[in-house]
Amino acid sequence: MSLRRKTAFDLLDNRTQCFVREGTDGKVHIRGDTEMLEGGKVRVRPIVQQPCWDFESFQQKLVKGLAQRATGSSSAHDESSRTHAFLQLEIVNQSLIDARNALFDRQSELVPVGKLATDIMVEEETKSIIRGPDGKWVPNPDYQKDQTRIDTIEAEKARCEARVSDAEGDIDAIIKSSPTPCLGAKMMFVDLAGAEYYEANESRSQASKQTPQDRQESRQINSDLLALKEVMRAWSRSQKRIPFRSSTLTMILREHFTSSDKGNSTIIVTVSPAAEQFAATLNSLKYASLIGAVKT
Repeated sequence: MSLRRKTAFDLLDNRTQCFVREGTDGKVHIRGDTEMLEGGKVRVRPIVQQPCWDFESFQQKLVKGLAQRATGSSSAHDESSRTHAFLQLEIVNQSLIDARNALFDRQSELVPVGKLATDIMVEEETKSIIRGPDGKWVPNPDYQKDQTRIDTIEAEKARCEARVSDAEGDIDAIIKSSPTPCLGAKMMFVDLAGAEYYEANESRSQASKQTPQDRQESRQINSDLLALKEVMRAWSRSQKRIPFRSSTLTMILREHFTSSDKGNSTIIVTVSPAAEQFAATLNSLKYASLIGAVKT
């Protein structure tokens, strides 16, 4: 996946736009478009996840995905990455994949039932009250709430919710019972877009190379990196409020930070030995040093 100007794209699906949303479970979900299926079922597809059972197939898909990244000009060079790129690897087996597909199917069943339950509840509540002479809402003497109708749809909703919970339990059971303790383990690789570091006396000729769109992207990249810096700083100081919502970049990395007690974080910095790049190099090293303060 790549992130460009707050918009996410699925690199394994020909740069199809995807969406970063915070769910009711408090977790950040990256998903594709919503699909309408037969019988009123609604399915929110995750971004493309492709199983790779050997290194060759993994390498081919990785190269194909990276080729979809956008590049542009910057103050440093003419072929600068203008996107943040994310690659998440997870150790899976076929049983785990099948169980997750079953979960998606059951979630798609729950959506229309949950919506219908809400619609019926609102309809019955609306019919059961009227506005009195004084403008206040009072019980409607001419309508008796159909509790049987409400109970029936609520029972169906509970049945669907139980099926979803069972599917989630099946996934947990597969991971816990696996003879391989690393089943379900994840690795997140992030290639951050290059920061735009300007000297006070930077020549106008360098700045003139960039189009208005390039300059807007540069500002967004710097804004994202600043947000990540503030998250790392707040996390290292054990602050109660971590500003994950400051940018889409930090929202995507939220799970990594909140589960950092189970793993490690490493940052690789590209720097230049050239004297004219001294200030930019020093700035990059100072930024990278923040990862050492994060509790992992």
